[in-house]
Amino acid sequence: MKTLKTNSGFSLMELLAYIAIVGLVIILLTATFTFVIKTYTDINIKGRVYTEANYIMSSILSATNSFDADYVRTCEDNSYNCIELVKEDELIIDAESGVIKDKKVNETLIIQLKQHEGSDGYDLFINNTKINSDAFLLKVDPNQTDPHDLDPESREDDAYTYIHINSCFDKNQTINNDNGICQDAVIEIKLSIFRVNQTHNEVPYRFINRITF
Repeated sequence: MKTLKTNSGFSLMELLAYIAIVGLVIILLTATFTFVIKTYTDINIKGRVYTEANYIMSSILSATNSFDADYVRTCEDNSYNCIELVKEDELIIDAESGVIKDKKVNETLIIQLKQHEGSDGYDLFINNTKINSDAFLLKVDPNQTDPHDLDPESREDDAYTYIHINSCFDKNQTINNDNGICQDAVIEIKLSIFRVNQTHNEVPYRFINRITF
C-alpha cells in the first residue's frame, strides 16, 4: 500500500495525529484557564461579601457599645427584624452646683431591616443611616418566621437574616417583659448577605452579642 505524505515528509496519519494532539492541548489549556478565572472570581466575590458582612457587624457592635442604653425592646410592629435600644436618663454634672444629676433624654437607637425598593433583598439601618453598601443586600425569610420558634441549630444553619431579642435574664430586673422590654438581654443578630445580581453567593454570617444594662 502506498503511504500518502505531505510536502514536508509527514504521512497523512501523522499529520492528523499531530492536529488531534494540538487540539487536545488547546482544549485542556482553555479549560484550565477558564477554571482559574472562575475560581479567582468566586474567591474575590466571596472575599468582598465577607468584608461587607464584617463591616456591617462592626458598625452594629460599635453603635450598641457606644450607646448607654437603659433597656432594649422590640419595635412597635413586633418584627424580629427591628429592635430599639432606649436611653431614658443620663448622668450630668450641674454646672452651678457641681452635683451629679439625672437628666431625661429619651434617646433611641434603632437597628432594623427595610426592604430595598424593587428587590427581594433588604437594607440594614441604624437609626436613619443605611449601613450596607449599594452593592450588597440582605436576605430575609419571606415567611417572617419568628426565630424564637426555631431551635438553635436551625437558627445557625438557616440562610436568612434576622435581628431579635433572644432572651431576657433575671426576671427581677426585667421590666414589662410581656411587651418585649428587657434590661438584661441577649441580642441575636445573623446576616445572610449577597452581592446584587449574584444571589448564588449568599454568605450566612452569624453574630451574637450580649448587651447588659
